[in-house]
Amino acid sequence: MVQTSQQEIVRSGELVINKSEDLGINDPLTHLYAYINHGEEALVAIQQDIETDIAERLPKTPFINYVDFELHNNDFLSAKDHISMRQMSTANLDILSAELRNNPSLQREYDRAMIEAEEVNKLTVWFEDAPINSYLVFESLPIGNQEIAVSRIYKKVSDRQLEGCFVSLYNPSVDKFNKFRAKIGLTSQNDHQDELDILADNYSFFSPQVE
Repeated sequence: MVQTSQQEIVRSGELVINKSEDLGINDPLTHLYAYINHGEEALVAIQQDIETDIAERLPKTPFINYVDFELHNNDFLSAKDHISMRQMSTANLDILSAELRNNPSLQREYDRAMIEAEEVNKLTVWFEDAPINSYLVFESLPIGNQEIAVSRIYKKVSDRQLEGCFVSLYNPSVDKFNKFRAKIGLTSQNDHQDELDILADNYSFFSPQVE
């Protein structure tokens, strides 16, 4: 019997997955596709995708997760696993790009992923001059049939450390976010037309801690 090398097995699996016409959001093969193409870099995006899917299936169950990051060469690495935020965003965009080829109805989700991919650049620019205990907020709304979306609230903890809070909001809307922004004084930002406008127009604020 001829033994097949591990490399040949992996390559065969990659060919099968790449030819699949059924990959969709939260399909385990989609996650495998991302892992084969991006390795360890894809793991955080895969975990977030799974956790978000759980939150969407349990809309009455709040979803909140905290991740600590460290600044490193115009990027942020997760403190626990040293996963690159920039590479994670790229992997997530690639996953949706593969899905979009088989399902054009996912165009809006892909457009959102493109905006989310810019978050790392926005974070690094903001982080450079922001005072400690400043926050940068990215409000994310459900798109399509989704009931839950995960918003991001980042806090500058020190000159090298960033805390990320990922939280789901049940039944949010463009109108509610516009009213909220007006209430907290962002009056120039209260005329957003859709979910992508809200996400792209992130904002920051400073909250000094009282000792």
